[in-house]
Amino acid sequence: MPAVVGALVAGVILGPSCLNLITLTGDTGVFLEQMAELGVILLMFNAGLETDLSELKKNGVASFVTALIGVIVPLIGGFLGYAFFFHTDFSDYDEVLKAVFVGVVLTATSVSITVETLREMGKLKGKVGTTILGAAVIDDIIGIIVLTIVTSLKDTSVSPITVVLKIVLYFVFIAVLIFVLTKLKVFVEEQDEKRRTAIICVALCFILSYISEEYFGIADITGAYFAGLMLCTMKVGPYVARRCEIPSYLIFSPVFFASVGLKVTLGGMDASIWIFMEIDEVADILETYPAKLNGVFTVGDLKYLSKTGRLSGATALVGNLLNIKPILRGNKDGFIVQYKKCRGRKAALNELVSLVCDNIVEPEKQIIGIAHADAYEDSLYVMDKIQEKISVREFINTSYDFCTGSHVGPDTIALFFMAKDRELGAGK
Repeated sequence: MPAVVGALVAGVILGPSCLNLITLTGDTGVFLEQMAELGVILLMFNAGLETDLSELKKNGVASFVTALIGVIVPLIGGFLGYAFFFHTDFSDYDEVLKAVFVGVVLTATSVSITVETLREMGKLKGKVGTTILGAAVIDDIIGIIVLTIVTSLKDTSVSPITVVLKIVLYFVFIAVLIFVLTKLKVFVEEQDEKRRTAIICVALCFILSYISEEYFGIADITGAYFAGLMLCTMKVGPYVARRCEIPSYLIFSPVFFASVGLKVTLGGMDASIWIFMEIDEVADILETYPAKLNGVFTVGDLKYLSKTGRLSGATALVGNLLNIKPILRGNKDGFIVQYKKCRGRKAALNELVSLVCDNIVEPEKQIIGIAHADAYEDSLYVMDKIQEKISVREFINTSYDFCTGSHVGPDTIALFFMAKDRELGAGK
C-alpha cells in the first residue's frame, strides 16, 4: 500500500475526526497549511524533474485522449446520476444546471496523489506513468475551462473567453520561458553540482508556481511541474532532483497528505446515517443552508470601500477621521449592506462577536469560518471572545486571497456562521 495512504490515515486519526490532537486552527494551522503548500509544490517539481520528456512527447496524444475521457465520462455520469436520483425536471433551467454542475465537480482529479503513488510504484518514468501524469495535468486545465463555461451560464460576469485567453497566454509564457532557458542552458550546466544551482532551480519553481496561479488562474502545482520539465533534460536536473527529494519525501510531502486527512470531518456520521440516509434528505438539508448562512465583517480603512464604489470619497474621509468602523453583512438577496456603525476597532470586533453569539444556532455543531486580511492577531482575539461566551465545535481561520483582500483592504475581519435566517433580527 502506498505511503500516501498512511499519511492520509494519520491525518484523520490525529485530527478533529478522531483524537483531536492536531487542528488547522491558530498558529499551528497556519504553519501546517504553509508546509503543506510547499510540500505539494516540491512534489510536482520533483515529478517534472523525473519525467522522461521523450516518453511524454511520444505519449502526448494518449495523454490528451485519456484526459478527455477523464472529463467526459464523469461529466455525463454525474449529470445522469443527479438527474436520476433527484428526479430532475428537464424543463427547469436551474435544475438542469445543478445536474451539470455536479458532473463538472466530478471531473476534478488529484494530481498530487497520482504522482506520489506512481513514484512509489516506480512507474513515474515509464509509458504508463507519463501517460497518466500528462493526462492528469491536461485534465485539470480542461476542468477549469468546463467549470468556467458552466459557471458563466448562471453568472454572466464570468467570461469563458477570458479564461481561455489566459490559458493560451500562459502557454505562450511557458514557451518563451523555455526559449530563454534553452539559450541559458550552457551557462546553467556550467554551474555543475553546486549548492547555489539547486537553490536557483528551486527559486524558479516557486516563482513559476506563483505566476501560474496569481496571474493566469492555473494551479500553482502545474507551474511547479512545468519548472521541473524545463530542467529535466539538463545535466543539473538529476542533481537538483536528489537535493530536493530528501526534504520533500521526509518532511513536506507527508505533511501535505496528512493535512488533507486533518481536514476530514466525520463528526455526526454514525452507522444510521451511512446506511439509511437517502440522497434526497441530504439535498433537502443543503437547500436550506443558503437561507441561513450569514457573513458579517468589518474593515480597517474606509478608503477601500470608497474605491469599489460602496462609499463616497467624502463619506470615507469623514468616517476615517472619526474612527468609524462599519459592520457589514450579506442580506437575504445576496447584497452587502450596512448593519451598524461602531466607534473604534475594538468596539467593531466586539460587535462581531456579539452578532455571532446572539444569532448562531446550535453552535456546538457548527464550524465558524473566519477570514482576515493581514489581521491574524485580531482574528485570534475574536475566536477567544466567542469561545468565552459559547461552545463552538470548531473554527476555520484563513486569510483572504489577494483579489478579495484588495477590495476590502488590510485589517478586514469576516465571520461566517449559520443562524435562523440571514436578517439577523433588525438592522441597526
